[in-house]
Amino acid sequence: MRHDQPDSQDTPEQFEFQGQLYLVSEVLEHVQSTGELGHIEQWRARAVPVQLSAAREFTLRFNWWDGSWTVEPYNPQEQR
Repeated sequence: MRHDQPDSQDTPEQFEFQGQLYLVSEVLEHVQSTGELGHIEQWRARAVPVQLSAAREFTLRFNWWDGSWTVEPYNPQEQR
């Protein structure tokens, strides 16, 4: 996953999680925020593992401040 500039409308297309490659099949939510950690862009996405057929939902975050990504399974009980 990569981004070139904060104004980019690029959506993650694939990512690796726990050694498994996932393809993003649908973006369910996209938000941006700016705070003490810098500019954060976040997607909630449905993704399909390349080697399996069942889709899962993930939260993908890009921190423009340090250029880092975080990926975690989506948990609807963890509301912002």
